[in-house]
Amino acid sequence: MCGTPLYVAPEVLRANGKHSYGFEVDVWSLGVILFVCLVGYLPFSAEYSGATLKDQIMSGRYRYAPTHWSNVSAGAYQLVRRMLTVRVDRRITLDGILQHSWMQDEDVIIRVDTLLNQAKTIKSLKCMTVSSASSTTSNEENSKVVITNAKPKRALSNSFSTCEPLPKKMRRALYPSEDNNHIKGS
Repeated sequence: MCGTPLYVAPEVLRANGKHSYGFEVDVWSLGVILFVCLVGYLPFSAEYSGATLKDQIMSGRYRYAPTHWSNVSAGAYQLVRRMLTVRVDRRITLDGILQHSWMQDEDVIIRVDTLLNQAKTIKSLKCMTVSSASSTTSNEENSKVVITNAKPKRALSNSFSTCEPLPKKMRRALYPSEDNNHIKGS
């Protein structure tokens, strides 16, 4: 058995990882990822009270906070529900996801294209940094701009669950006071 427990499908847990890896497992994991992208928190977690992580996944009981879902369309919510369906024979297929009405929405298509183009631009920069290397003279013509490759930075992580990275924007939205403390300390 392999994989991150927070993204593992119920059938993988039921079979203890034996002969249970198919496209349906990928649909479940993609459903967890889509859930996080839409609302900024994980649907299942050992930190949620009431049931163990395994019990939450096996029963398909995910944490639903209405305040976080208020700006999410009904179509997006319906797609997540279909992806996080415990019964494999009722779970939406990969083709079904691509044909889903929410995936065909023009606004969604434009946003996805914009994000993919931004990702390509960022990837092409390959984490470059710009630093100024000036000579000891005050002559501005002797200043050079040197571009060097920087080491990739470790992803930010949620201090409550160190196994899950959170994008910086999401972290700021979820923990604004924590972000302000970092600014004061700098």
